[in-house]
Amino acid sequence: MNRITVILIIILSIISGKIFSQTERFEKDTIIEKNNPKSLNLNENQIFIDTTRNSIFYKRIENWKKSKYDINDTKLSLKKLNENFKPKSIQLKEFPNNFITLRKLKGEYILYERCDGIDQRFELLKDSFIIYGPLESKAHTIYKLIESKKGNIKLELNSIESRTKFQKTIIEIHKINESVYEMTFKNKNRNFKIFLTTIERIREFNLVVNHCPKMKMSEFEKFDGMKKAELIEIE
Repeated sequence: MNRITVILIIILSIISGKIFSQTERFEKDTIIEKNNPKSLNLNENQIFIDTTRNSIFYKRIENWKKSKYDINDTKLSLKKLNENFKPKSIQLKEFPNNFITLRKLKGEYILYERCDGIDQRFELLKDSFIIYGPLESKAHTIYKLIESKKGNIKLELNSIESRTKFQKTIIEIHKINESVYEMTFKNKNRNFKIFLTTIERIREFNLVVNHCPKMKMSEFEKFDGMKKAELIEIE
């Protein structure tokens, strides 16, 4: 190993150490303050609570569109499921069909704008249930309608467990108030609850923004009761 190679390795190790150190400080020491994005330097990494309800970050969430990768991911999931199961078609009536994840921070319901990817979204269709994000998307098909009443729906889904295996998933979405829903997601690998709101209601909540234009930062994990397992992982 020549001298130049050794020097390069040392420099890269120092740089990597600095990046790692910044990430650690971000998770442990950062106090999130309420701020108007217009008062911040958005050329720099920032984490803050956006209270404006009309900033570019709210508009980004509101105007989000499926990418070609989302469309391709869900098509592949549906194709695989439909080759093995006949989906059931249900009547949704007035039940909402587009949801986004809500968090809680110090007891307050709040939205989250991730550094990388999107906070998970959910689309309930007459014959399928689609999960978008954080980085990939996946479809489930409806096997059975268990219960449907005002403000509540419970479904059994056909789900892909692995490349060659399938499983059944039970989801239940029920209305807590006009703006907040709770979803239970349960199969043999996962069992948890998350809060949701509809896209039409996002401006009723503050927004934690993890803005990272310069370099990727770790995601904020200090929401009330936050566990990494609360994300519905995409196989």
